[in-house]
Amino acid sequence: MNSKDRFQKAVRESLNQLVANGEKKITHAKIIANAKYEDGSPVGKTTLYAKNAVTKEPIHGTLIDEINTKITNLPKNDFSKKKTSIETNKELKLRITELEEKNNQLLIQMVEIENSFENTAHRNDENQIQDLELNLYILAFLLNSPLLGRGHPELYKTIKSFEAKHHGKPKMEFAKQQIQKMKNEIECSKVISMKGSFKED
Repeated sequence: MNSKDRFQKAVRESLNQLVANGEKKITHAKIIANAKYEDGSPVGKTTLYAKNAVTKEPIHGTLIDEINTKITNLPKNDFSKKKTSIETNKELKLRITELEEKNNQLLIQMVEIENSFENTAHRNDENQIQDLELNLYILAFLLNSPLLGRGHPELYKTIKSFEAKHHGKPKMEFAKQQIQKMKNEIECSKVISMKGSFKED
């Protein structure tokens, strides 16, 4: 059994255990925190969201879909019983952990793109430069949103620079579509609270 299979086996067993124990609200963070390899070692917080270095596709995309489907199909909880402050604080801490994990993944991607952008600029590869500009804009927009952070001057500058350059152009429309797609993926993954919303200028 390779490392990928070992990881997915541990995650599935963790999910089944939480369901069997009657866990009221199952999230990705709870599943990962409870997941252990056969030797008892933890699987690691960010492994679930790892991406293929070449294709940039999620390595465990099928597993994530499987988890989301199972969570969605769980019997609805009875929310008539008021939660204690301990339960509420525990859920809040888990939500913050989930948010930090997703935020860190986006930050890592942005740093990688910025480095690629600097290297590409020296080669004057216009097509690749435009692609990197687009990806920088999308990540800056997501990181600057109320759901993933409180904003930062450098992110705001990146956003406004791209919007001024491509206002009214097809590339701007394409960027907005990609942002909406990523927003939907983030919300559907239950990584963030649905209380917030993305706001566009």
